[in-house]
Amino acid sequence: MGFAYMQDGLFQTCAKQSSVPGGVERVEFERGSLPAAPEFLTIVDGVIVVDNDKANAASIETVKRAVQALHDKEARDRGYDNINSCGKYCGYENGYRAECEALGAWVAACWDLCYSMLADWQAGNIPDPTLETVMEAMPDAPA
Repeated sequence: MGFAYMQDGLFQTCAKQSSVPGGVERVEFERGSLPAAPEFLTIVDGVIVVDNDKANAASIETVKRAVQALHDKEARDRGYDNINSCGKYCGYENGYRAECEALGAWVAACWDLCYSMLADWQAGNIPDPTLETVMEAMPDAPA
């Protein structure tokens, strides 16, 4: 059994749990491999290195999927297949138009907020947003 831990921005590996410095997060793994290691982790000279660009891209994709899932769930809760199916009721008179256009405005507001947070983070104006902080910031769906 081996252990990995984060130190100075890099994942470090060691043979014994007692070698892991106190107060740092550690991951247990079978010696010689890390199961299901994401593509942004590579091993260089026995040290697991994080490619921050790839890690950031993976984090951004995770947020995008979660926001899309939020939109799709709201649409399904209202009887639509997904948020995209609401678009076919917009722009002409029908019984679903008002609801679907309100949902469309909400979706746009959510994505505007997401891309604003992304720009602020990339500019160094805010700390690394977590999925939880992004989802908590989303505006409420229309009534």
